Amino acid sequence: MHTRGAVVFTSLDDMRKLSNVTKIVSGGFIAIFVILLLLLLFWNRNNSLSNEHLDFVIDENGEVRLLTETLQMVQTTRALVYRAVVTGEVSGDHDPATALKQLHEQFDVTSEAVKNGEFDETEKELWFKVHPLLHTFGESTDRVMDLVRQGQRQQASEEIANVIEPTQRELHAAIEALKQYQTRQINDELAEAKEKTTQNNLIFWVLLGSMCLVAGFMRVAIKRTTETERQIGRQSENIRALFEISASPGMSVDQQIDETLKLGARVFGLPVAKVSKINVEEDRNESVYLTAPEPARATMSAVRPLSETYCSIVYANE
Repeated sequence: MHTRGAVVFTSLDDMRKLSNVTKIVSGGFIAIFVILLLLLLFWNRNNSLSNEHLDFVIDENGEVRLLTETLQMVQTTRALVYRAVVTGEVSGDHDPATALKQLHEQFDVTSEAVKNGEFDETEKELWFKVHPLLHTFGESTDRVMDLVRQGQRQQASEEIANVIEPTQRELHAAIEALKQYQTRQINDELAEAKEKTTQNNLIFWVLLGSMCLVAGFMRVAIKRTTETERQIGRQSENIRALFEISASPGMSVDQQIDETLKLGARVFGLPVAKVSKINVEEDRNESVYLTAPEPARATMSAVRPLSETYCSIVYANE
């Protein structure tokens, strides 16, 4: 009965362990699912922020490019105006008013976008300072060309000196100021994007590391589950074998004890199993039932002093 009780108790304990491991595995799967969901949301958010930074830089670069083209066109127009006044000729290929017209249209579209868009007040103020100067420069260019066509080259020279030259200087300064401001904005945006990327990479690796850690715990838990299941299977076989021995109608009591000893030796991986008759007063240890390799049976089955055997330790510890 003591042997049966010990085996059944160990089996129930393993079942409790198996239940706990199952809970760990289930919790691990839930944790991995949550982390994967967080990674997906984080990835989408990161892509959205990256696209926002990229769109901003592209828009700002487009505006800077337009400003650079505007500045070049203003300088080119100024040279063409001087050429027309000096030569007294205005051809279609060298008409400054025609050259500025397309640029004005493009600049007007961008200015309208700045006016209605989500731009800070400083950038709007700089844009609106450039816009009227550009139109003043264009209108003055038209007047100079009309005066040249009418042969009034002196009046055209005065228009250049009084309007075009000072407007060109103000326009140059305003465009340069706006370009510098937008360049700073681009650099700030790139720096912020770099910082966000560093933070996002850190969060990403933390989440990924957490998932790997959970997966590692799950691997250990699954390994323990497998070992526990194998142990439970072995114990179930041992319990079944023990009951078969005790319930076998064709075996005598001596045969049942002998088979039980063989089963115990096999379960615990020991070469020897025996039932001893102990007489403490006479210091005797007599083997009543014995399972052992054949060479050792003769010496182990004899009566020996109790104090010389391991049974004395067992007896002393009750």
